[in-house]
Amino acid sequence: MANSYGGRIFFIWVDYNRLPNLHKGLIWGFQITGWVILIYLAWIYRSGTTEYIEWMRPRWWGILGLIGWAYLLNSLVYLLVHKRFGHVLVVFLFLLFMNVQENGFFEFLPSFRFVISASNHVLVMAGMLCTMFYLRFKKEELQINRFLGLIGLAGGFFAFYGFLIRPAFPISKILATPSWTSICIGISLLFYALLFIVVEMKGNYRWAYPIRAAGTSTLTCYIMPYFIYPGIVLFGFQWPGILTDGFLGIVKSLLFSLAIILFVGMLEKTNLRLKV
Repeated sequence: MANSYGGRIFFIWVDYNRLPNLHKGLIWGFQITGWVILIYLAWIYRSGTTEYIEWMRPRWWGILGLIGWAYLLNSLVYLLVHKRFGHVLVVFLFLLFMNVQENGFFEFLPSFRFVISASNHVLVMAGMLCTMFYLRFKKEELQINRFLGLIGLAGGFFAFYGFLIRPAFPISKILATPSWTSICIGISLLFYALLFIVVEMKGNYRWAYPIRAAGTSTLTCYIMPYFIYPGIVLFGFQWPGILTDGFLGIVKSLLFSLAIILFVGMLEKTNLRLKV
């Protein structure tokens, strides 16, 4: 099933414009095949138990679904208020509060969500605010230095705030807790400021060439493990327990991710990538 999932994604969403030598009829054939596989998988999908079998129905949205809903809300907010930074900031603060309240932290106030956890919405909006903030300061070098200083202060504040509220909200990505959200915003802003200095101001960007595929073919990197995992299962391979937990588990995951990125980079050189 997973292998078919990855296969039909490639058939449908390969960037065929980068493959001009392919005959149009062959391209149509690949895309139709992908759609047929997609429809077939949806038709045969079953879940639940042997006593209560269920067909496809909304459950957890998956990471791409979470990103999609967060982008949808942020896009709507931006279209409604456009370049009004203050208005977006108010929505951002409201979403931060929603993240706190969505599990009923304050008993005297209602808890609610916009489809998914406010953590997803607020993480995307933090990036949108950062971009809007940058566009205000980009004209002069002195202004850029001020911008970086404010971004650094904001990053430090959010990281500190996240650790400060940790006793009430344990750091958990799975639970999308406010502490995890705030710490992620803080780390992202601090690294943004650092990378801006290194790449934009100092012009040092060659170090990123080996991993550039993670940014230029992000969806391809995401899909690639769906081809690898079924092979691991078919061959009965299992990682040693020591490599699935703790520090060595983190190292293994980093190396596996790096291997995926390098492989996708090789595919890019043959013009094989998914379009987003």
